[in-house]
Amino acid sequence: MKIITTYEMPAILSGAMILASSSLAGPVWAQQGPKGLNHERLYAEGVSAARVLEATRVIGPEGDVIGDVANLVMSFEGEILSVIASVGGRWNINWDIGETFVNVPWEEVTWTDAGLEIPLEIQSVDAYPLVADNAVSARQAGADMTQVAEDVNVLRAFKVTELIGDYARLQSNDYVGYVSDILFDRSGNLRAVYVVPDPDSPITGGTAYPFVQGAGTFDPSTSYYDIGFTENEAVLFDQFDLQQLESERQISP
Repeated sequence: MKIITTYEMPAILSGAMILASSSLAGPVWAQQGPKGLNHERLYAEGVSAARVLEATRVIGPEGDVIGDVANLVMSFEGEILSVIASVGGRWNINWDIGETFVNVPWEEVTWTDAGLEIPLEIQSVDAYPLVADNAVSARQAGADMTQVAEDVNVLRAFKVTELIGDYARLQSNDYVGYVSDILFDRSGNLRAVYVVPDPDSPITGGTAYPFVQGAGTFDPSTSYYDIGFTENEAVLFDQFDLQQLESERQISP
């Protein structure tokens, strides 16, 4: 049975991606209303996805830098499913391969002070293909699979780069800014979406909006993200300073 992800759909099917019943859901932290997002905990435990893509190195089992993070694959329930890494090339003078992209299940990834450690060696590169049937656990696959054609199942997932940069909308469909970043914890759960306001936006500064069930909805084929609040609710959230993230002092270029 062929298994692909929704971010691979354009190569398989034409037209809009199939995202029926794809309301964003996210556990814990952000079940509160406006002003209820736990900034103190988010500062201490939150990780910037944009920063991970910019600066996080990929570490091999021997402790050597073997590449960097190219993307993160997320479920619509707000969990990191896998890490897309760029390995080889300039990083590995002893590996007889050029730049190669691999897709590593999140459950095989370990956070370290030096970066994200993955169990990848030159002999096992082929075991982590970019389009991989085993990029997620059986539990996740069983929960998120949608059959779109005979012998073709689609895992409803998206890459973080498909959300970062999108316009941010209120419940009224009015645009208030754009998604500059998304914040997750080290367990791989998406906690908040960071929105930078437009000059004429009612929001006065960068704001982290909780990623909660029934709040935002997201379709990777569009250029916007619904934050799930009215204008009166959205302006009640305090500004969030990304520079105060504890992870900013832990992730080094």
